[in-house]
Amino acid sequence: IAMSRITPPPSSSSNAHTPAPHTNTNNSPQVSKLMSSLSESDNIQPLIFNLSDTPLNSTTLPTLSHQSVDIGWVSPGSKSQTPSIPHVFEICYQLKSYLSSSPLNLSLITCSNGKTRTGIVVACYLKYSTLVDSSFDGFNLFCSRRCSNLSTRKSISNSIPPSLKQFFRNFDDCCELSGFPNPSTLTLKSIGISGVPVDDIPCIDIWSSSSQIYSSSAVDSESLQQWDEESGFYKINLDILGDFVIICRFGGEYKEDVNDPTKVLFRYANSTGFLCQGAYELGKEKVDMMKRYAGSFDEDDFKVVLLFDVPSTPSDQSPSLPTVCTEGEAYDLGWSSLSKHHALFPSSEACEIIVDKGYPLEVATIALQLGNNDVQRAIELLRDTLGTLCDRLGAHDNGKR
Repeated sequence: IAMSRITPPPSSSSNAHTPAPHTNTNNSPQVSKLMSSLSESDNIQPLIFNLSDTPLNSTTLPTLSHQSVDIGWVSPGSKSQTPSIPHVFEICYQLKSYLSSSPLNLSLITCSNGKTRTGIVVACYLKYSTLVDSSFDGFNLFCSRRCSNLSTRKSISNSIPPSLKQFFRNFDDCCELSGFPNPSTLTLKSIGISGVPVDDIPCIDIWSSSSQIYSSSAVDSESLQQWDEESGFYKINLDILGDFVIICRFGGEYKEDVNDPTKVLFRYANSTGFLCQGAYELGKEKVDMMKRYAGSFDEDDFKVVLLFDVPSTPSDQSPSLPTVCTEGEAYDLGWSSLSKHHALFPSSEACEIIVDKGYPLEVATIALQLGNNDVQRAIELLRDTLGTLCDRLGAHDNGKR
């Protein structure tokens, strides 16, 4: 199986590989052969980070010694691949915790096509780890190693949608500022659109990272939405916190076609963490135009205006966006999250044996997951590569480590 090395070779304390874009991770014989060859080479400890929506199947996992972390993908709306920023930071914490624990640890990052989600995560991890100046630089590096048809920075920039460019800028800002410029909720008061060449008023759907939170197709009142000669106005009054995507799709006879991607005209993805009170005017270059319809929109006439305000009844108890974790916090959270998403559930008997030796249950669980539920292998990992985690979580110094 071909692989693309992203970070320095195993002599470094940080290693990341990505499987070939055409590799199906559920292709058991090939993947098993890959994992075995890596494990037998200089005692490397490979771990798959699976970003696809489908966990590895029960037939494949035993051939991989259950060394898979099924993280999945969190994004606002099923029609948007632009990820949730907190979700990507969580992945970065996992990768950093794992890779920094031993120079023999090796991460294999994969998704359904080996490019889109994998490329985004690699780019953000490189920025988060200060190995590149920006996440777009990281994406450029990834493409240079993985995508032979994207050989220049300009060709890469032209190939990705505006929402992803905005995401990279947002992620970089979070890294530099250690959090979101605006951690508080905003109220989306209204949306105005113009230069949309359709007869019937388009439908506007709004999604958060967890669910759909608004659809104009469910609004009947003419006082709340208006349409006249390619221009429309939608009164929204919706509180939003964090990642969101606004989707504009055909209305009229197609307004019930919620899940038909061919009915989407354009979309806009961002986070309230980088917005404030006021109006935002978006031209054609700021939204993701669907290719099949992009030529029908006049660049001079098209415009989207979003009007945001502070909530009418703000409260000190209102939820807020998270800060970027400090190094110690990120290390702990990374291991905790990795364990939560790891494919292996250790046996209670094995956990009890290791806990009796003076190790906290959390540490015992992680060691057994990485050791494929083998107690002796888990104890070796605790002694050789998980010392920092043991110290941070309070392993007893009873001579057993």
